[in-house]
Formats: sequence, C-alpha cells, structure tokens
Amino acid sequence: MKKILNVVMLLCAVSLVGCATTHIMNPESVACVNFGSGTGLTANEVVRNSKETVIHFTMNYRPKEKFRYGSDSYLIDEVGRRYALISADGIELDKWLKADSSVVNFTMQFEPLAKDVKVFDFVEGEVDGAFMLLGIRDKGTKLPAPSLQEISSANPYTVPDDWFRRDTVTVRGRIEGYDAEKFGFSTMKSYISSAFEGVGDPTAVLFDIAADGTFERRFVVNEPVQEWIRPVGKAKVRCIIPFWAFPGDTIDVTVRKDATGSYKCYYDGGRCKEMERLLKSNLAFSDIAKQFYQFDGKFVEIEPLAEKIWNSLLWRTQTVARREKFTPQEVQWALAEMQVRYAFTYMDYAMKYADKVHRSGRRNDKFYDEYADSAIFDAKRYVPLHCVDFDNPMLLSSQLGSILENYLRLSRPVRAHYWDSTGYRMDSSGVVILKSGCESEMQSIKNIYRILREMMGSEENTLMAQLCVFNHLNSIDGVMQHFERQMQQMSADTTLAEEERQKKISEISSVTNMRPLVMATFTHPYIRQRADDLFDKMLVQEELTELLSGESKAADFIYDLGRKNSGKYLLIDFWGMTCGPCRMEIERSRDARAKIEARGDVKVVFITSERTNTSSEAYQEYVKKWMLDDEEVICLPETEYVRFQELFQFNGNPQYELITPDMRRVRAELRPYEFSHFEPFFNQLKAKLE
Repeated sequence: MKKILNVVMLLCAVSLVGCATTHIMNPESVACVNFGSGTGLTANEVVRNSKETVIHFTMNYRPKEKFRYGSDSYLIDEVGRRYALISADGIELDKWLKADSSVVNFTMQFEPLAKDVKVFDFVEGEVDGAFMLLGIRDKGTKLPAPSLQEISSANPYTVPDDWFRRDTVTVRGRIEGYDAEKFGFSTMKSYISSAFEGVGDPTAVLFDIAADGTFERRFVVNEPVQEWIRPVGKAKVRCIIPFWAFPGDTIDVTVRKDATGSYKCYYDGGRCKEMERLLKSNLAFSDIAKQFYQFDGKFVEIEPLAEKIWNSLLWRTQTVARREKFTPQEVQWALAEMQVRYAFTYMDYAMKYADKVHRSGRRNDKFYDEYADSAIFDAKRYVPLHCVDFDNPMLLSSQLGSILENYLRLSRPVRAHYWDSTGYRMDSSGVVILKSGCESEMQSIKNIYRILREMMGSEENTLMAQLCVFNHLNSIDGVMQHFERQMQQMSADTTLAEEERQKKISEISSVTNMRPLVMATFTHPYIRQRADDLFDKMLVQEELTELLSGESKAADFIYDLGRKNSGKYLLIDFWGMTCGPCRMEIERSRDARAKIEARGDVKVVFITSERTNTSSEAYQEYVKKWMLDDEEVICLPETEYVRFQELFQFNGNPQYELITPDMRRVRAELRPYEFSHFEPFFNQLKAKLE
C-alpha cells in the first residue's frame, strides 16, 4: 500500500512539473510597430506552461477608428520558430472593429513557447502593416544585443571600389492582372535622392503603367540608392515596389498576388535579386528609434535612452538577419540603414528640442532671442552619435542618408560656431587685424570640420564630414562666383599699385583662391573628384537661363501658357492648400502681386493639386478670397501635378519658377522666393537678360 502511494505521489509530482506555470507581470518590450502617435500595444502579463502561452494585452487606440486582429496572428522567437494563435477573448478575430474608448483590453492564447525561449515577438498576421510588439521578455532578462563590430565582423562584406559612380539605372517590370480602373492608378512615382545633391530636392521619377501592366524608366544615380515606387492618386490596390539600385543596374520586377491576396514583388536582375530577403523584411527601425521623441528630460540626460535604443536596434538587426537568413551583404546594408535611422531620429529629436526651449519676443522694449538650454549648441554633448560609423559609404545610400547629412551640416552646433575666429585676430604685439575674406572663409570651413569631429566623436574628418563641407560649397557657389568676378575686375584696375592689387586679389574668397585650400581638406577620392568638377563648373560663365527641357505633358502645358500670354514672363507659384508657408505668402502679398500684374510684362500663375479630379469647395473659397482676378489659377489632379514635380525637380511647396517669353527657365539661384521683393529683383534680372 505504501509503495502504491509513493508511485501515485510521484506521478502527481511529474504532472505538476509538466504543467508548471510561469507568470511574467508587466514584461519589457522593445517597441510596438505600425501604431500611430498616441497609440500603442502593451503586454500586461504573460502566462507560460507546457500547454499554452497566454498574453493579456492593452491597446491604446483612437476611439471610433477601425482596427483588426487576424486569426493568423502568432508569436515568433529569436531563431524564427512560430507559435500559432489558438483563441482570443475580448475581441472578435478577422473583423474590422471600432473601439468605444481609447483603451482596449483583450487576451490571446497561443501554442506553448519552447522552454529555451526568453525573448519573443507578437505579430498580427501576414498582412501589410500588421501590428507587432517586439522583444517581449521578463524584466530580469537582458536583451541579447551584440555590438556593431561583432555583427559586422561575423558578416564580412567589401564595399566595391566603384560604390560612388554616376551612371544610369533602368527599372522595368509588370503588374500581373493590372486594370487601371480596378487598381485606381495609371502612374507611379519615386523620388531619387543623392547625398551629393544636399542642397536640392530629390529627383521625381514617374512610371506610366501601360494597359498590360508593364512599365519602364531610366534615371541617373550617383551612388547605390534605396527607394520605393508608389501609386499616384487614390489607389484602390496596395502596390508598393521597393528596390535597391546600383549605378549601371537594370532591375526587372514582377508584381503579383501571393497566397494572402497581397501584391508582392519578385525580382530578376540587378542587385535587387541579391537583396530580395532584405527588401521583403520588416526591420521596424523607425518604430524603435521613435522612442527619442518620447523623452521629456534635458538634452544631456538622453544618453541612457539613446544607449537603450542603440542596443535594441542592434538586437533587431541580428534577430531579423538570423530569421530571414540574410547574406553578409544584406546584413551590412541592414546595419547601415540602422545607423542612419538612429542618427537621423536623434538629430531630428535635437532639432525639435531646440525649438521647444527657444524663446523670442520683446522684453522691456527690447527684442530677445534665447534658449533655455545652451547644451543644444555644444558639439561635445552629442555623445549618442559616437557609436555611428560615419566613414561607412553605405550610410549615404540610405533613403535618409542625404537628410542626415543636411541635419548635421545645419545643426545648431555648426551654425552657432561657424563664425568662430573669422572676424578679428590679434597679432603678437596686441594689434587687432581684420582677417581677409579668403582666410575667413577657410576658417569657417575648418570650424565645420572641428564641430563635426566633436559631434561624431572622431579624431579625423569622416566621409560624412567631408560630404557636409562639399555640400556647403554647393550652397555658397554663387558667392564664390561673385568674388571671382570681383577678382577679375580688380585685376584690370590700373589705379592700384601692383603690390597692393596682388595683395587684395589674394585675399578675396574667389573660386580661384579657395579651390586649392578646400581641395586639400578632401581625402576621399570621389569627393575630391566631385569637388574638382564643382569648381570647374563655378569657373564657367553660366547662362542666366536654360532651355525648358523634356518632351512631356507638363512641358507642353507650360508652352501653352506661354502662347496664351505671348511676350510675358511667367511667374509660377506651385503651392498647396495644406502648405502653411504657401498660404502665408499668398495672403500677405495681394498688394505686391497687384503691382506685378499692373506691369504688363509678367503673368502670375498659381498651380496646385487638391488630390482630386475637380477643385474642392475649400479651394474655390480660398481662391475667391485671396487670388486676384487677373491671375491665372489652376488646380490639377495629383496625377497631372506630379508631372510638374518631375519637370522642375521639386517635391515640396512652395516652388517658384520664372519662365522667359522665349520659354527659357531662369536658373534656380536667380528666381524670386517671395512676391514682396519681386520688382527690384526682377528689374535687375530683366536688364541682364535683355
């Protein structure tokens, strides 16, 4: 009897061990994905045993907005094992629902997680834009994040010598089952940006879809680019084509339905085939990095959060690369994209923080302009940037690479210290001496390098820092050209003694004088080549106008306007109803525009898109109130408006264009940027043109 009792007790013990339940209260997570501002998903409790894994969720969502959780939701661990959803309580699956309040509580039951799983993700099914909660784990479990160097060393990849190269890219393909009416679009667009065009808008590229679903376009790139092709207008079918393009590539892509009914891309040709796993993965870097925006402390107190975000991004890169079986090339691309997203979001946070602590106005009848936290101007306080490899050329091929360069070049520390030591200096005897223009300009460039070294935590001028200086030159080319002309005039001035003339000439910050000094700062061969080309271009006397290029519907439209307003200059304002700066300039410039119209030699034209095929009531009311009777006011559907973006190469409003009576486009740096100061500017320009 005693023996039987012992056996029964042993079996009970085994049964209890087999059904041992673990409760994880308020577990940690890395980030929730595909939730808008002010919304999110939280795991309140995880219950684990050998039969099931139960998670109690709370979702914060906008009341009355629709949401959906699919029955194909699942958990996935770090090595890619999936655990299917069994049931849900508190929500109805596979149905679009509306929350009665901003808080939705529900529970989901999944297959049991393997015993060795410590970190896992929740994924709301195999759909585009699925809700996710990443890195769910017990608070005592440290996120297993390797270092950047460890991941990189384990996935060796050599960047090709011709990484930076100006060449064409051809993208062609076919959308299976395409029908313009059913799909809701007949044109797609992409914006091709370049880190070496830091002072301009990305290039708009349009893809017209033929009746059989085929499309093809060729465009120029300066380096490998990562972009997307998206429908223009109100698409009825979600159809987005991501691609990686190397200079010289020809990319073939077929878009077809997968088993879930979603349209997916299948690549053949170009580097896209090699990068297909990466292109189809969801790394969710932006959702992890956006935690910077949630920080509410002082600028110098963000370092612990920055370190947490950095480690979370490394963990996510390693996890997805392992699950999707990335090649070393794909891993290195993912690492580069991760670093750009991290640095971009941090710098974006820094800009928003500076705006928050900025105060200006009048005090005691005096104007004041001050910042409540001066740390934003101290380059040495940007410690979170030190972990980024700013010498990695792959960073510049990210879609955000050019924007990151812009953020760094125009950052508060660079702007605050740009003029350091450029005004006066004191010689050994204590006499104050004014620096020459050339010396002063070079000191400014040295200041840019110094500040960027401090911000990046580097002892040398990184590739990114050299690019910032190159694009700085791009932004002041007109100034140097002005001084070049001034130098030529001075060379012909016989009223000065030779020695005095040569001294004055040597001090001018002209193209000729600045070229050898600036070129000596560039160590990267491609930047040296591009800078040489830039200086050559500055020395060539450019025409004030250029031909209105391209045979397109947009160009034909402008030519028709010219014929309609024969003998007049066309001053075109591309604007938008939702563009604050556009409306502010329109509303304050009525009197100035009336004077322009009264001249008789200029026609003011407003072109906008309301993203509809007909003008909206709000648009009509605005035009009636603020536009003048003699002004040409045009509202186009978005499918037509984007053709002007491609023709004139802009993607933001307002955009001003000045077209001469003989249909030539005035160069960008010579165009007006507001109506209020148009007349004196235009009179000088017209005199030069005529």
